[in-house]
Amino acid sequence: MATRPVSSQFQRVFLALWPDVEQQQSLAQVAHDCVTQCKGRPTVAANIHMTLVFVGAVTADQLDQVIQVACSVDIRSFGLHLDRLGWWPRPKIVWVGCGSTPPALLAWVTQLRDGLGDHGFRVESRPFQAHVSLVRKARCLPQLDFKGIDWSVNQLCLVRSHLESQGGHYEVLQRWPALADGAESGLERAS
Repeated sequence: MATRPVSSQFQRVFLALWPDVEQQQSLAQVAHDCVTQCKGRPTVAANIHMTLVFVGAVTADQLDQVIQVACSVDIRSFGLHLDRLGWWPRPKIVWVGCGSTPPALLAWVTQLRDGLGDHGFRVESRPFQAHVSLVRKARCLPQLDFKGIDWSVNQLCLVRSHLESQGGHYEVLQRWPALADGAESGLERAS
């Protein structure tokens, strides 16, 4: 799917993991600590998330297809340990990520990419790298005693991105709760 300017008939969307408020606050504190060393712009706590698949600008019909794909994913809860602090110099982003990505997370991403690809969406072909962007326009990799953050992943979210002059604002459009191990899947989950 080609990238298009977002107009009233298009919505910019992505599929993501959305931490609870306590996890967002913990990650926001790490972002604040990073900014004291490397400057930059911290991600607002309410916007902290992990993108699984960026879809882009979609029409209402395409949004229905994205929802259909998300409903078909076998979503099971799992634990995620964010234990790495990193910096990408070219985009100047400080991030936290996983030393070892859980197989369940990789399965979610694969199912989403495959399903979206089957519907004609252009999806990322690079290997998935589990990370949460914490600081933009960072000058360096901060030297912190980062002990890691545990995240109990229990939902998949469809998120709309609103681009504004002071940065992005995200709106969760729909949530699909994860099933506990041993629960039966196959029912369409609603928000």
